[in-house]
Amino acid sequence: MLETLARLAIKLHWSKPLVIVIGACFFGWFCLNIFGVLGTDSDAYLIPSVLGLLWSVLLFFLLTTFLDIPPKPQAEASFLIRLKTRIKRSFYYLLGLIFLLLTIAVSLYSFRMLGIWMSDH
Repeated sequence: MLETLARLAIKLHWSKPLVIVIGACFFGWFCLNIFGVLGTDSDAYLIPSVLGLLWSVLLFFLLTTFLDIPPKPQAEASFLIRLKTRIKRSFYYLLGLIFLLLTIAVSLYSFRMLGIWMSDH
């Protein structure tokens, strides 16, 4: 799992500035909707702005977290080096599990919120 997330983060690393710009745009759109700057019917686009912001934060988390995962420890390495590497990899494994759970949660939330938003429009 860690190697797959690392390969995906490396392949998509070029899009990090684009993800930041898109996330900032969705955050700005969200703020404009909340403060009513866009008019009386400004809450019509609140759900898409929240979903776009959530997906961009999730992608940014992927791109920043899984770029440099330590490789698996070699058998001829000393005990302390293997222990240190395994502890680091277990921390990354925990972050990977959190990322996958967040991806599932945001996917379910997106389907539900887009269904609500489409029924209103």
